[in-house]
Order: sequence, then structure tokens, then C-alpha cells
Amino acid sequence: MNYFEEEHEWVRKNFDLEEILDFAKKHSFEITRESDYMFFLWVDRNPKGGWGGTLTPMMALVKGIKEYKEYNNENSTL
Repeated sequence: MNYFEEEHEWVRKNFDLEEILDFAKKHSFEITRESDYMFFLWVDRNPKGGWGGTLTPMMALVKGIKEYKEYNNENSTL
């Protein structure tokens, strides 16, 4: 498995496509076929969880979903 395939697989395992598309629609992101093939430009998965490299529209979207969930978890009132 090459780097591109590994990143693509990681996103597939960790994020639901319908969730990504729904989030995109709500936040006016445009997802194109080209952005889907740009996974290889991403990501610096270091111990601090950094987002290195160039964020493509798809990766920005995945990052947005991750941060949105974390924010909601930290700020939810039970």
C-alpha cells in the first residue's frame, strides 16, 4: 500500500462519507472529484496531532468535522 492509498484508507475508516457530504452542504464546501484525489498532499500525523502539509478542500472538511465534534464534546451541557 502506498502513501496515497494509506491516507485514503485512514479517512475511509475514520469518517463516514455521508457525514462528510452533509457537513459540506451545511458549511458551503464544494467537494469535487479532484479534491478527493488530493489526499496524498496531507497529513503530518505526529504525536501532537498536527495537520501538516497542504490542506485540500476534502482534508479541510475532514479537519473541520473533527474539530466540530471535539468542540461539541467539550462544550456540551449534560
